[in-house]
Amino acid sequence: MRDSSKRALAVVALTIVALIAYRLLFPPLPSDQQQILTDIQSAVQAAEAKNTGGVMAIISDHYVDDNGLTNEALRVYLARAIRDTRSISIAAPLSVISVTGDVATSSTQISVNADVEGGSSVRPHREVILTWKRERVNRFLFIPDKQWRITSATYGGLDFE
Repeated sequence: MRDSSKRALAVVALTIVALIAYRLLFPPLPSDQQQILTDIQSAVQAAEAKNTGGVMAIISDHYVDDNGLTNEALRVYLARAIRDTRSISIAAPLSVISVTGDVATSSTQISVNADVEGGSSVRPHREVILTWKRERVNRFLFIPDKQWRITSATYGGLDFE
């Protein structure tokens, strides 16, 4: 085999290895709607597990809602609400999700049943409209990526009554 053939074969082999490594490190992403739906389901599971950090993982650092809550105020509110409950059950049926570029809106009816001191608290269905933005994040601490995060919400009062 000539040197030029060996080099060509080596280039092809390295290209195949690079493509396989790239595919393993960066698998194809699900659709934007599926990513947002998965994030909503993860946040519901985190809330039911009384995991404030899991809920806050999908909240933007720039979050501000129609009640004036910021990211940090929402974190404190959720932590107190979760701490004061023995168990939480959340019904959040499929959302209606619309995506335009790097901004999305989701709308769903949410019902919360919380077992609190002194009895059970049922909060009836309430429409929650979330505004999402695709924000820059780092995967594996140094690989730049983008992830959907909630930047604002419309849901009525904080008491869910």
